[in-house]
Amino acid sequence: MTDDATSQKRCCTCGETKSIELFSKNKSEKDGRQRRCKSCVSNHYAVNAKAVCAHVREFTKKNAEVIRERRRGYYANNIEKRRAYLERNAEKIREYRHGYRQNNGEKIRKYSQDYRAANPDVIPEKKREYYFANADRILAKKRADYAADPDKYIAIGHNRRARVKGNGGSYTSAEIKAMRIAQAGICAYCGQQHDPDALTIDHRRSAVKPLALAMGR
Repeated sequence: MTDDATSQKRCCTCGETKSIELFSKNKSEKDGRQRRCKSCVSNHYAVNAKAVCAHVREFTKKNAEVIRERRRGYYANNIEKRRAYLERNAEKIREYRHGYRQNNGEKIRKYSQDYRAANPDVIPEKKREYYFANADRILAKKRADYAADPDKYIAIGHNRRARVKGNGGSYTSAEIKAMRIAQAGICAYCGQQHDPDALTIDHRRSAVKPLALAMGR
């Protein structure tokens, strides 16, 4: 049980004595809490937002390599802890990222374009490093995703082949599902009865040409 001496703290800015819970954590302080209460910290940032942002940008620029090394070290030493946090807060993180992308779409695209232009060799190397470091997890996720919606990946593969060959046209997983229902297991190419789930959009069973005609392509 926490006694009164440790459950209260005096803010060095407003001078008020408040509950210790109204002070953010800070390991460098003896009591493990910030000297200023959360309210005073928020007010400071609100009044000095531009100056604070400029200071953070300048500090980050001067210490970019040090910050990167610290992050790499933290991630390497806390992989399981970080993974558990992401799993616990997956929905919250998705909502935040979705909202951020919607509100900052142009900014994100500009940053991505500039980064790719300035680092043409770095991105492929990072992708290879990430894949080899997480190959088992990536393959397991792909298998699970494919089992949940195989038509999605059939459409992706077909559309990629069409782009590579320059054939034009594309299909969505919804159109493939509609084709299976419409054909009721009968192959549009050979006319034979098949398991509806066995019908495909390539030439082996349900051919591209009849499906293209059925879809108005």
